Amino acid sequence: MILLGAALAVAIAVAVSSHSGRRHRIAVSRSAPFIELPWSRPPPPVGMAPGAEDAVRRALGEDGIDRITQTISPGNLVSMESGGTHLISGTIDGQPYALAFDLYIADPATAGDDVRRLRLQGIAAWQRGPGSPGGEAGNGPHIHCVWPGAKTMNGQNLEQISSFIHGYRGLSGRGISAAAWKDISIQSDEIAAVRKVYGAVPAHRPVRALTPYEMRHRGRRIPPPLT
Repeated sequence: MILLGAALAVAIAVAVSSHSGRRHRIAVSRSAPFIELPWSRPPPPVGMAPGAEDAVRRALGEDGIDRITQTISPGNLVSMESGGTHLISGTIDGQPYALAFDLYIADPATAGDDVRRLRLQGIAAWQRGPGSPGGEAGNGPHIHCVWPGAKTMNGQNLEQISSFIHGYRGLSGRGISAAAWKDISIQSDEIAAVRKVYGAVPAHRPVRALTPYEMRHRGRRIPPPLT
């Protein structure tokens, strides 16, 4: 046991010495307390849709890749916080991927700039959190993203893409005035970038045929087709 404990200590020491930057919590056993380890390069994100990782890297560099916290929801299950938006969108080479992914907010002061950079790379992105233009966040402040540049069998991905193109927040509209659906931070050049990426996928339906996410639980007519 002494040798095993020493080996574990050496392994942790090596990890600490070879990485620097933000910290991640890990537990070395079920009974051990969580300890903080510095970590600048976690494993590559699993489940990113084709083209999404490159778009994040163009927008935010490697720091953006490091900040991805979720792609496919745990167990591929619907959650209270995000509904079914993080369910599997498709597979490539036998491996599942999701169009939706989240990034943690490294600095609230620059979160708006990060969101704009992501949008200009064609990513439908919203800043979530208290007082944020993209709406509240059930699981803490973050940037919620949907990559429109790959095929999906998850209809909620398409609904959120439609929401973005309409300038909406991509949240449920149940019991909420349509005037409150708007994300006032979304700009016309960002919408154009998302539409361009979406339109480059041959299998995608026309934008005008999509229903915004806000309308999923409301008996409302679809807004006039986009031109």
